[in-house]
Amino acid sequence: MKLRPLSSILISKKFNDSFSFIEDDESKDPTWTPEFVGPNDVNNNNATKERKFIVFESCIEKLIQNCRNCGQDLACLKSVKDSFLSVSGHCVNCNDVFEWESQPQFGTLLVGNLIIAAAILFAGCNVRKILRLFQHASIQTFSERTFNNLQTLYLIPTITSVYRFKQNQLFREIKESGHPLRVGGDAWCCYPGYTAKYGSYSVMDLTRLKILDIQLVQELEGLKRCLAFLMEEGLKLSNCHIW
Repeated sequence: MKLRPLSSILISKKFNDSFSFIEDDESKDPTWTPEFVGPNDVNNNNATKERKFIVFESCIEKLIQNCRNCGQDLACLKSVKDSFLSVSGHCVNCNDVFEWESQPQFGTLLVGNLIIAAAILFAGCNVRKILRLFQHASIQTFSERTFNNLQTLYLIPTITSVYRFKQNQLFREIKESGHPLRVGGDAWCCYPGYTAKYGSYSVMDLTRLKILDIQLVQELEGLKRCLAFLMEEGLKLSNCHIW
């Protein structure tokens, strides 16, 4: 089922005389501009390591069909956005108000969306196959466009940040050792049948067996840029092996 933001949703007809259900239409989905989320916002709540469960809609309805104070029937409104479900209810007997959300939010960012998108990317899975799996199992999730937005705005910058941190850490270790580097370089281009003009060129520390730098250019240019970058960082080279 494809969904759109809650702000643009109209309440549908009554569901089983007790529930109203809100559906979504991605064709009317406006451009999503997420708010900035700091690196500690999600970690402080351990949202990534907290256990998560697949819960059937009928099981949720059993929990919210009666007022928690007086036990009378509760009129509820369910709102769905991607993997997010919110339920609000009002008891006409005792005027008790009930609100529940299926996952944390940080501004406009749904934490469940971010965790699922990160799991897909970090596991090296094909996003279309994973989303099709959710569709066949009738599990609410986001669209491919939302995945691409999350990848561009949050996941890739995070990967780049961690990569740069580890790279600088390695460079400090090499400098402190005082020994010149023995490096080897090689290029990885497209699969056979496609152009092999461009690819990723990597140089490795042959002593520690760790990648020092990667350049996405033509093979010879990649080698030049990698070596230039290492020298700019103040690393001394003893010899270089090229394959």
